[in-house]
Amino acid sequence: MQFKPRLLAAMLAPLSLAFTSIVQAEQTKKDDNAVERITVVGSNLKRSNEEGTSLVEVFSREQIAQTGAATVADALSAVLPKADLEFGTDGGRFAPGANTVSLRGLGTQNTLILLNGRRYAPNAFANLSTSIVSLNTIPLSAIEQIEVLYDGAAAIYGSDAVAGVINFRTKQNYTGTALTAQYGGWQAGDGERLNIGLAKGFGSLDNDGYNLLLTLDGLTRQPTYWKNHDAISNLDRRPLGGSDYRFTGLTAGEYRLAGGLRRVAEACPGQLESLSGGDYCFSDQNHYQDSETKRLNANALLRYRLSDNIELFAEAGLGKDDLAFNSWPLSIPSAAAVVKPTDAVYRTELGGLSTEGKDILLTRRLFEAGLGDNWVESDSFRSVVGIDAALGDWDLSASLLHHKNRSKQNRPRVNSSKVTAAFADGSFDPFVSSNSVAATKALLDDYISDGQAAISVFDLKAANNDLYTLAGGQLGLSVGLALQHDQAREARNFNRPTTDSSRTISSVYAELSVPLTEGLETQLAVRYDHYNDVGGATSPKIAVAYQFTPELLLRTSANTTFRAPSLQQLNMAPTGSYWFYNDWARCTPMGKNIGQCTGRVDMNNVSNPELRPETSINQTFGAVWSPAKHFTVSADWYLIRQKDTISRLNIQYILDNEDTDPALGALIKRNPLDQSEADRYPGLTKGSIDEVDAPLANIGRVETSGIELALNYQLHLNQWGRVSFNNKLSYLLSYKRSDQDGLPLQDRTGGTSYTDWVNKARLSYHYANWHSSIVANTYDRTRDISDITQIDTNPDGFIPSYTVFDITAGYQFNTDLTLRAGVRNAFDKLSPFSKSAGGYIGTSRGRYLFVGLDYQF
Repeated sequence: MQFKPRLLAAMLAPLSLAFTSIVQAEQTKKDDNAVERITVVGSNLKRSNEEGTSLVEVFSREQIAQTGAATVADALSAVLPKADLEFGTDGGRFAPGANTVSLRGLGTQNTLILLNGRRYAPNAFANLSTSIVSLNTIPLSAIEQIEVLYDGAAAIYGSDAVAGVINFRTKQNYTGTALTAQYGGWQAGDGERLNIGLAKGFGSLDNDGYNLLLTLDGLTRQPTYWKNHDAISNLDRRPLGGSDYRFTGLTAGEYRLAGGLRRVAEACPGQLESLSGGDYCFSDQNHYQDSETKRLNANALLRYRLSDNIELFAEAGLGKDDLAFNSWPLSIPSAAAVVKPTDAVYRTELGGLSTEGKDILLTRRLFEAGLGDNWVESDSFRSVVGIDAALGDWDLSASLLHHKNRSKQNRPRVNSSKVTAAFADGSFDPFVSSNSVAATKALLDDYISDGQAAISVFDLKAANNDLYTLAGGQLGLSVGLALQHDQAREARNFNRPTTDSSRTISSVYAELSVPLTEGLETQLAVRYDHYNDVGGATSPKIAVAYQFTPELLLRTSANTTFRAPSLQQLNMAPTGSYWFYNDWARCTPMGKNIGQCTGRVDMNNVSNPELRPETSINQTFGAVWSPAKHFTVSADWYLIRQKDTISRLNIQYILDNEDTDPALGALIKRNPLDQSEADRYPGLTKGSIDEVDAPLANIGRVETSGIELALNYQLHLNQWGRVSFNNKLSYLLSYKRSDQDGLPLQDRTGGTSYTDWVNKARLSYHYANWHSSIVANTYDRTRDISDITQIDTNPDGFIPSYTVFDITAGYQFNTDLTLRAGVRNAFDKLSPFSKSAGGYIGTSRGRYLFVGLDYQF
């Protein structure tokens, strides 16, 4: 019988619609009669029951290892069905190299990242104006489990916990030595990754009064060359319905005389084609590559017991990231790509034609200097010191955290002035392909960016899980206060810093666990945060869990959350980027339609010190049904209404209202109107756009809702082992957004950016010392467009659903040694091609294979 992946995916996906689960790995209990209380993400109180008032998923170290993850970003991508992971493997971004995660489709800035329940510092480079947290320096070998809270948690943690919280928890009281190693790469032969983790635990807290854990993580990753992967090697996407993205400008490139056709300067080593605009020399080889990465993280965690009631603790972590990017050779900027008759390199004849003393316009890349280079170095330091004490029924804790990240980027660029001078004195001839490497590199300048971000937090809290006896159990109370100091500084090319600011935040918070009756638990929490730059915010939360029957748990929550403006959004100097637009003020009198009018405009992103915090109201309702010991299903619905979201003024909106709103018109800087154009097109009154200022403002709104469905079933086969089935489905009911003040919300669901649903089904088999699993990752059909509000431009195009399978297997030789191997995208699935995006939305690089081991000694 032939195995059919599509048939299996079709069987698994509908099943997940009926059942859900949040049961995690089987918990080992020391004593059937003992009740152990633990602190989980989303609460400051210790819990004794597995299910709480909000949906929390816990992923064990064993689950993470079976995914073949080399980093925590890989792990999250493997275990979460619909988390948005952004892997910073290219250098063409404002935060190069940063790996980030987002829940609920609300952006990384709305997902709070914790390590052992404490905040993680932002990345040194902001993503333009948005402060982000990079996952790069979180040590995988030290992580014992990952906890994911799918609910707003500002009442517990403060700002940023809008869509949810991800907490990475390290090993506790570990003794012994553990070595983990893994090697993997693409079947195409590139992208090899080797990561090695070493953990050493000294002393037992119970027997020796102390425990010291030392960990060392190393990762090296070779580049992934797109030219090696068939699906993405050819840049001519026209046979697939896309566009022609082939590389131009090989050897001496192309030139045109003023008003003339484009011509190839010398013999073309690629494909020479004559088109309506002239001659082009094309290369179908994709020069793009992912980064080469070298990463090292060292961590130390110490707990020291002074007495039966007092423990000291400390953490220290150092991280270093080195990334190298390459891309196409750098091109001469258009403003400098002009050879004038007075230049030493000027030609009076080209291609058999006289240049007639006119300027020669070039399209030229400096291929002699090799591929464009880009280096990023990032260093991180994190320290925590604190004390835990028990005073009667009260648990007291005080800690001081300091975490700093510093990054430096060197991205050489072409110096226009040097190019102009080289044309004038003849030191670089753009019409030949034999310029020396030294002469070519002399036209480049180092463009260095330097940034750092730091947080310092003092936290003091007290908790009593047995404050008062109620009819349903013990009343629990937690209270605390926190003082936080944030810093951000970023400078580009040794110039005046684009950002150089700091702020202080003072917070007080309280939480109550109220068991009103047996089986009815209520969580009440409130937190007040005061920022010295944007004022205060109060965040309340109420959550209820009701054990309706022994098999059925119902839960619901309502809370308000907020996100404070980043320091960059408040204080950043104007920062350039670009945007695509339609300038109808010029296109209409010139007779251009929508396809002919689209252009790229330089955009200045402008901060706003008057910004207010974004606020939201979160609601959830869920049910957990456990009809048998090893069978649990659940469903959790959520609704998030966010207002005052910080957005740039939409460029198209600015242009469309240039004449009706003077304030918007003042943001547009136009070049003088060319009189010859005015004579040719009667009614044309505006010159071309030079640049547009795009200030930030609290003008946006978001409303999103969805359902998290899951199932967990385990069947014991006696001497034949056990079978486990786990299925998670994340279904987006709607995602509505407005980017302009006063405009109605528009539903964006159904496109590639807001997929209706994603399903992850895992089937595992354990027998004796063997374990194996197969995971089916299924992605829903979408319209072939990123934003459904643009449906008028593509009313009928769809991208079909598809499924990618991952397979792993392992063998435990003894209590000390376990080997595993696996393959991602086992059936070499190629995701559908998006005509709108001009590329593949999903898998496009083939199979990824890995082998790994865990050794205890």
